[in-house]
Amino acid sequence: MLLRRLHPEKRARLERLPARQRELSLLGDLLARRQAADLLGADPEELLLTQDENGRPFVPGQRVHISISHSGDQVCAAAALHPLGLDMELLRPVSDRLAEKVCSASELRWVSAGPDHAERFLRLWTMKEAYGKFTGLGVFRAPRLELAISGERLIETYPDCRFSRPEETDGIIVSLCTPLPDKYR
Repeated sequence: MLLRRLHPEKRARLERLPARQRELSLLGDLLARRQAADLLGADPEELLLTQDENGRPFVPGQRVHISISHSGDQVCAAAALHPLGLDMELLRPVSDRLAEKVCSASELRWVSAGPDHAERFLRLWTMKEAYGKFTGLGVFRAPRLELAISGERLIETYPDCRFSRPEETDGIIVSLCTPLPDKYR
């Protein structure tokens, strides 16, 4: 039933996924659709969710912005009337190779500075991924965000956005990227 409520291109992509990934993707879409419907005063069943050329979900013809994230068996979604990016990661070991690919030299020093390397990397990664979703360009396309660090803290406010961390449960790291209040009206 839910597959019929998707844009035909999105439905075709989902039908190629393994069953569990398809379920999680559909759950993320359902969460996002309900949040978007609440913002728009619409029926979630009437909203058609699709993706732009960069994979960012949207509702055609509507001014709502959507971000969805999956990690393991967890899903989260957010919708707003301004651009946003949301990323969630389950705490897990990460390879040095991945960290070197993603991090600048100063970010690598910060990741390596404490005993909680994986948590530090995933905190940094979720911020970068949320920023890539916020801009619609992804993590590896320009402009790449290099996170600023002050002592032991990642800086959360930048010229075009700010980061927040919704309440987290053990083992789940979440970052939300939104525009500065004066940058989006």
